[in-house]
Amino acid sequence: MATGGGGLVQLSLNEDLLVDTFLQFTEIDGLSNNNLYAVYADEQEQLWMSSDYGIIQFDKNTFRAKAYLPKDGTTHHEFNRISHHQSKDGRLYFGSLNGTTAFYPSEVNGLDQVYNAPLHLSKYEQYSRAKDKVLDYTAELKNGDKIVLRPYDRIHNLSFSLLEYINAKQNRYRYKLEGYNKEWIHIKENNISLGALPYGNYTLHIEGQGADGRYSTQKLMIPIEVLRPFYAQWGFWLLVSGFLLLLIIAIYRWRVQTLEKQKLKLEQVVIERTKTIEQQTEELRQLDQVKSRFFANISHELRTPLTLILGPLKTVLESNKPQEVQSKLLKIAHKNGKNLLGLVNEILDLTKLESGNLALKEEPVLLYPLLSRIVASFESYAESLEVHFSLDYQATKNLQVELDTDKFQKIVNNLLSNAFKFTPKNGKVFIVLKEEERHLRLMVEDNGRGIHPDDLPYVFDRFYQTQRPMAQAEGGTGIGLALCMEYAKLFDAQLRVASTLGQGSTFTFEFDIPRRWRGWVCV
Repeated sequence: MATGGGGLVQLSLNEDLLVDTFLQFTEIDGLSNNNLYAVYADEQEQLWMSSDYGIIQFDKNTFRAKAYLPKDGTTHHEFNRISHHQSKDGRLYFGSLNGTTAFYPSEVNGLDQVYNAPLHLSKYEQYSRAKDKVLDYTAELKNGDKIVLRPYDRIHNLSFSLLEYINAKQNRYRYKLEGYNKEWIHIKENNISLGALPYGNYTLHIEGQGADGRYSTQKLMIPIEVLRPFYAQWGFWLLVSGFLLLLIIAIYRWRVQTLEKQKLKLEQVVIERTKTIEQQTEELRQLDQVKSRFFANISHELRTPLTLILGPLKTVLESNKPQEVQSKLLKIAHKNGKNLLGLVNEILDLTKLESGNLALKEEPVLLYPLLSRIVASFESYAESLEVHFSLDYQATKNLQVELDTDKFQKIVNNLLSNAFKFTPKNGKVFIVLKEEERHLRLMVEDNGRGIHPDDLPYVFDRFYQTQRPMAQAEGGTGIGLALCMEYAKLFDAQLRVASTLGQGSTFTFEFDIPRRWRGWVCV
């Protein structure tokens, strides 16, 4: 079927007269024009059609077409819509704008003629990003027979011409980029603009179609190679793979070193913790020994005054001794009872100190009479031990200060008791008071056996017992000197000791006068 603008249409009908297949042929398939006015078949299965541009011969089997124009003998290139006829002998008549063209189809064999109009490459241009302009690479393409594109090349134009000069304006072209698209692209212009292509190898096919609709046997086939970008090249990937491998190795080694350091650190922590545990175990063992010695010593300290209390009381109860003897025994019991009470009070004072409930009860006191009374209470004890004992008072005798008398007396008593305990027969114990510019210094000196250097830093520690095997039996409860230190802190005073083994010890109690000064009293 000939159409007015749609070219040639072929319909195949089935038994129900319904369309089975539909084919359409237009200018891009080789027709010289899409406006067809008549279609006739000859004995050779050829179709003959009049159009706005020549008489078209069409082969129904090969779908090839050829247009006959005035150069081939037609009266005109444009024919009329209703002016056409086929006689009984097969002769065809087609009326044009300049008469009628009549011929026998069997006498025309244009489709069998070879159409080999040259197709010539005229120009190849490519945009240079470095120079920011379009450059002519026609000579390079003709010499190399190949287009080489870099990944960043974006614009390249190819111009060509079909060397058919009769009705050259009717020449048409088609191209196909093998490896990129499968369909032919039909164009009327004689140039192609290609954009960016993926890297790879392609072949550009270009064909030229003459005015009569035939394609020239001479074609252009141009290989195109798009280079791989640097990130798609084997060398780059080998480099990246090597870098990743080195990075993995570095990370692995770093991780191994980190784990080794952590392992060493953990081992060091374990060693330190083990040492700490061993040290704590040893301290606990020592504390257990201290506890045992403390209870043994406190039992001894308590048992002695209790024995001295119970013995005289028993004697008084079981005997008929004179009144004077009984009175003396009761006084002994009373004195030891007071000693026992003092020891218990010391323990209670330590408990109060720990809870923060122990405070000073200061009152104005004449210092010399107070020290004289303390010294007098130890004179008989010194005589019984055959130890020389004296007071060296180097201050104003009418000096009155503000003191907590009870605690001050306990400090002096404990220091004197400690001195007498470690001073041998015929030894000396002195109590010295010095008044200096801003201080009062009370010193208790003896020439006894002294304190071992290993024990000296710990003499004021609570419940401390010497570690020397031969001296453990001589230790007390470890309360007295510790209590003295706590009292000294309450007085805001200093308590220190200096000792030389085998030569004696000196305990110094020093406090500030201005804070305790109460003035002078005339006696």
